[in-house]
Amino acid sequence: LQIHSALCAPVCVNSDVVGLVYLDARGAEDRVQSEVTAFCDGVARLAGLCLANLKSAALDKRRMSIERELEAARAAQRALLPREQGLLARVRYAMRVIPGAFVAGDLLELKDLGDGLVGVAVGDVMGHGVGPGLMMARAQAALSLGLSRLRDPVACVTEVNRFLASSNLMGTFVTAWVG
Repeated sequence: LQIHSALCAPVCVNSDVVGLVYLDARGAEDRVQSEVTAFCDGVARLAGLCLANLKSAALDKRRMSIERELEAARAAQRALLPREQGLLARVRYAMRVIPGAFVAGDLLELKDLGDGLVGVAVGDVMGHGVGPGLMMARAQAALSLGLSRLRDPVACVTEVNRFLASSNLMGTFVTAWVG
């Protein structure tokens, strides 16, 4: 190769070296001139800024996608809840759920069991965030189905507990009152 002089400048994104700008002089070429050092350093810095901007844009795109998914989860969770106030059979109720960043681990289920009876479930899932929010949705759906099908709070809680315990991959739990 007959390289007689070389210049190498790191391309950095934040404090990480992600590449190099390399220049060399070979054979009969003149030596790398001193002003080329500043030029090479400038090109390396510019490349680092460009790569940092590309990385930032990709992160922004991913963040927006996650926010859209979390907003959809929040909307789905709101759809599971009863209206904030109402009358069901002989029971007048009012409630308010205030989620964390996007989803909540609180649950409220009201079911008309017929014959003037109303099934009520109030609970909370351990933890915060999406995982407990999903556990809440599972618990609420199971309680709703159980109350409708069994019409007996004790039998419903026993069935729901078995269901949730048999498929609890997150190691979390639900505290609930059902009556």
